[in-house]
Amino acid sequence: MTLPAGSDVEAALVRAAGRGDAAAWRHLLEANAPRVAAYVRWRCAGLPDLTADAIQQTWLEAARHLGRFDPARGSFSDWIGGIVRKVMLAEVRKWRRYRYRHRSFDGGPEPGRTPAEATGEAEAVVRALAELPAEYEEILRAKYLDGRSVRDIAESLRISPKAVESRLTRAREAFRTAFPQLGVET
Repeated sequence: MTLPAGSDVEAALVRAAGRGDAAAWRHLLEANAPRVAAYVRWRCAGLPDLTADAIQQTWLEAARHLGRFDPARGSFSDWIGGIVRKVMLAEVRKWRRYRYRHRSFDGGPEPGRTPAEATGEAEAVVRALAELPAEYEEILRAKYLDGRSVRDIAESLRISPKAVESRLTRAREAFRTAFPQLGVET
């Protein structure tokens, strides 16, 4: 089900969900879950445990703070996107602490890890993305996760295609700068 962003229907569903209406909450969840999951998977570089934890934590935080949603300030989708970004920062920090405490004695990979995980590349991608300014992360997500064209991104951001290309260049450079500093040999 697609809800018109910022619509009266969306606002009514949020109010109803806030009063405990399970059907209203289910509609909000179904309308936004695919995008949340895709974004989290991308930010987690496909690491399944981190992805599952971040998605679950996002929806728990949304349920806890549903009363704070203000339709006058934006759509529910934008609001949940803000929660996802905050959760991702917290989850990456928590995951880093966990990985540090639970590394193997001999320095080798933990049992059941894939080669990409064993080399630390997936973890480094997650950390590099978390280090980027929101503007860079947003434009990289639009281009590479959502597969949007430069023209489409320009229209949605109300900037010129040339400005999008410049921002993409700076965002890619920031990612390239952040990635090797995380101790991964590429």
